[in-house]
Amino acid sequence: MTRYGMAIDLRRCIGCQACATACKFANNLPKDLSYNVVYTKADDDWNTLGTAVVRGALANDNAGGTFPNCTLNFLPMQCQHCEKPACLDVCPTGATAKDEETGIVSVDSELCIGCESCIKACPYEGVRTLIKSPEDIRLIRKAAAINNGVLDEVAKHIRPGMTTEAVNTLVHEFTIKHGGIPAPLNYEGFPKSVCTSVNDEVCHGIPDRSVVLQEGDIVNVDVTTIYKGHYADASRMFMIGEVSEEAQRLVRVTKECLQIGIDAIRPWGHVGDIGAAIMEHAHRNGYTVVRDFAGHGVGNGFHEDPVVPHIGRKGAGMVLAPGMVITVEPMINAGGWELYIDADNGWTAYTADGSLSAQWEHTLLITEHGVEILAY
Repeated sequence: MTRYGMAIDLRRCIGCQACATACKFANNLPKDLSYNVVYTKADDDWNTLGTAVVRGALANDNAGGTFPNCTLNFLPMQCQHCEKPACLDVCPTGATAKDEETGIVSVDSELCIGCESCIKACPYEGVRTLIKSPEDIRLIRKAAAINNGVLDEVAKHIRPGMTTEAVNTLVHEFTIKHGGIPAPLNYEGFPKSVCTSVNDEVCHGIPDRSVVLQEGDIVNVDVTTIYKGHYADASRMFMIGEVSEEAQRLVRVTKECLQIGIDAIRPWGHVGDIGAAIMEHAHRNGYTVVRDFAGHGVGNGFHEDPVVPHIGRKGAGMVLAPGMVITVEPMINAGGWELYIDADNGWTAYTADGSLSAQWEHTLLITEHGVEILAY
């Protein structure tokens, strides 16, 4: 990048593309850069890498100085549309402006001097960053502790003859009793407090009193807990009674895929490392990886950037920076990876060929030295 007058410190860069978004000449930059910024090639598509915090990753080669700490993470996709934005009053250069039609505040990068006064004034500062603060992490841990307790409680009681509605009741009551809120309930219209996906249901199964767990079923119970505005998300597979060897193997290999994906995580590694590892193990065992759903950032919201696909290419995708909190949640099918969504409820995904599907999910904190499992 030095020939363009700017250099990028690749250790500090987390691939958010804020610099490319701000650059008026971005469309003229070559698309064969090997850097993790501007563009990353994956599956022959040029992907947007998302929004994150940039902290001095850019340096001006010509001037020999450091670019001001970049406030360009203040992008429209993260603005909370305050009625009277505090950020407008504190900017010393008038770089912040509100679009009256949409309510979104944006930052004029030519006027911005990187003082971060707008971010400090914003009551939603934590929402806009992928790098979680120590207080965020403390509260996410609390949410995770409740979430883990919920799944432990399910493990004690789930059995043949139990309805998935009874699982929902157990999850809801345990969560509320322990100071949490079940995140799925009423999320974009989802009617229950947990997802229960049985056999050929890939994900987002809706609990129902008419769905009775039978001997030989496999079921994924997917729980997300809110604690004081912070989220933790995890799911486990449960085998009901005596289960076929085929189903046992799928459940076991899917759990291995999760662990192998976690083992691939390195601070300053890439999102693509996770999917590449999972995909290799699943294919080696004769299974396919669902492509329509992915892991995601989590913590200050239910679903945040980055998207964490379970297929990928090593070295591709957003950089995994310390302080990020993500989920890894591979969905592995015994047959083809294709699926369809239930036309009646608009939520439940089924394998297209009727084959069994399994999933395990953890919430993970990226640290300076590796990864910490928060919710499991």
